[in-house]
Amino acid sequence: MKSKNHKQFSSLILQLNAICQGDPLAEGNVETVRKEFERASKVANFISNQDQVSLNKVLHATRGFDTGLKTILEHFGTPLTSRSLRGYLNILKNGKTGCYPKLNGNFITRIQTDVVDKRNIFMHAAGQFPSKREAEQISGDIATYFQNILSLIANSH
Repeated sequence: MKSKNHKQFSSLILQLNAICQGDPLAEGNVETVRKEFERASKVANFISNQDQVSLNKVLHATRGFDTGLKTILEHFGTPLTSRSLRGYLNILKNGKTGCYPKLNGNFITRIQTDVVDKRNIFMHAAGQFPSKREAEQISGDIATYFQNILSLIANSH
């Protein structure tokens, strides 16, 4: 069964692909992001245990977001001083003239609180699982935040 976020994730891939069009390396990464978001959307088709479904939904959605942000930064030739979701957000906070705008510090803090910190609770502690509702919320937040970032980049050109 596809998750509620499937349409949002599909839309994100179209936007990311439009930004990275003509860059073969980035286009390959877009395909990787698409596969992660698809896994997040369809995990319930392959796993029956709800704890595992929820954990995998969060895992794949955050991996897609992480690789999506990395793809944008690499596409614009931004040196990666950190290879983590938090690191990519901090790089985006500074912006890059002619490529992408500075992201508001409060916006970055909300992403760190709503996505990164919540993901870390479940990914770095044995026996911790998000509820179905929490998994949907985190993946929905990822879709919303990534949508905002992609829209800001698209509108800055």
